Amino acid sequence: MRPSPEHLITFSVVAQLSSVTDAARHLNLSQSSVSAQLKLLQQQTGQALYDRHSHGVTLTAAGLELLPHAQAVATHAARAAETVARLGSVPARSVRLGLSHALAGAAARLARSDLQPDSPQRAVRVISGLSANLTEQVRAGQLDAAIVVDTGLSVPPPLDTRVIGEDSLILCVHPSHPLAPLGYVAPHSLDRETFLWPSPGSGVRRHAQRLLALAGMVPRHELELGSLYAVHEALLDAQGVAILTRGFVRRAVQEGTLTALGLETPQVSVPLLLITPPAGTLSPEHHAFLSRLPAALTGR
Repeated sequence: MRPSPEHLITFSVVAQLSSVTDAARHLNLSQSSVSAQLKLLQQQTGQALYDRHSHGVTLTAAGLELLPHAQAVATHAARAAETVARLGSVPARSVRLGLSHALAGAAARLARSDLQPDSPQRAVRVISGLSANLTEQVRAGQLDAAIVVDTGLSVPPPLDTRVIGEDSLILCVHPSHPLAPLGYVAPHSLDRETFLWPSPGSGVRRHAQRLLALAGMVPRHELELGSLYAVHEALLDAQGVAILTRGFVRRAVQEGTLTALGLETPQVSVPLLLITPPAGTLSPEHHAFLSRLPAALTGR
């Protein structure tokens, strides 16, 4: 039986995010729907495609073998969707803005801001994703621009990039954690804590590790998870501590589900990069739109 393209796309997103929960959020599906699609796909292959554990999922040998084909289907589906949008009268007039997962908290501010393009027939579509993937989508013409956390990797030509803002790093713990009431903590007091990290390619992780290095602190206990969302879920389960951007956890801190603590370390800011096609290829309308992004991103 031929596998469903939808199931392959779902599988590729689960593999990318290493989490069924994160994939469901990314695809705007229920967790049970994602699990059901994966179950059907495994029944068709007759083999387990992944192992599920408390911190996400890990692909089996069979899953790793299937993954490149699933990714190819997902890529072609995305390109087909963009072509359909371009051919349609209303979607083609949308401005497509990519926003890295670390900036998820900014999506609501962008939606509330005076950011809509001048033409009443236009709309802003915000697409969330990993920084590297969003950069590639700008290069491929699938996004008009993207705002990402600086990962330290060079942006491929001919794209333009510039810093349009910054975020600060904070220590996040569960409200029941013994450190929660302190307000500020010194790095040496974290010696016995388990640090929760997103994937190695994460810009947030890169800057957080630089902050610890400046303080002369090397974590003794570390747990690498698949994504920032997986780190967030582990924090909610009181499984460790994490250094994250203030913007990413702003809502959880306001709701009281997480506690934010200051670190007695040298300040490390996290640059936010705007990635666009070459300036010479942008229309005056797009230039005007992009000029309003910094203020909309910060809420000023």
